Amino acid sequence: MYNDHNVDPNESQMVATIQAVNDLLKTVTEASSQLGANFVVDILKFSGVCESPKTHQPAPTAIAETLEQGRKGIILLQIEKAGIELTPGLKSLIKNSDFQNVQNALKNYETIYSNRQVNNPAGLFYRILINEN
Repeated sequence: MYNDHNVDPNESQMVATIQAVNDLLKTVTEASSQLGANFVVDILKFSGVCESPKTHQPAPTAIAETLEQGRKGIILLQIEKAGIELTPGLKSLIKNSDFQNVQNALKNYETIYSNRQVNNPAGLFYRILINEN
């Protein structure tokens, strides 16, 4: 999934940590769908993994949002690795886009433009993502 050639060791460690958290969140999400979110949250509280939720959101919504944030963290690193500068406007667009749309836009960018000279990679990626949304 993530190619770490020519990457700073600290960045590789951060990516590995984010991917491990993403895997954990997938497991928690699956367990929530099978056992019920409240039961899973109770297990996590009992084991000391988490404290009582300080949010008023239902647990499945909070889990889904956390998973989405983890995925977007990974894709941000992949976008940077593709040579696309994360400008404030691009970060905002990514934040407000569905993960699948961001992932599709990155695949399109890499498939079509990875071997071409692009004058404004951030602007081009922004346009591709707008079209995905």
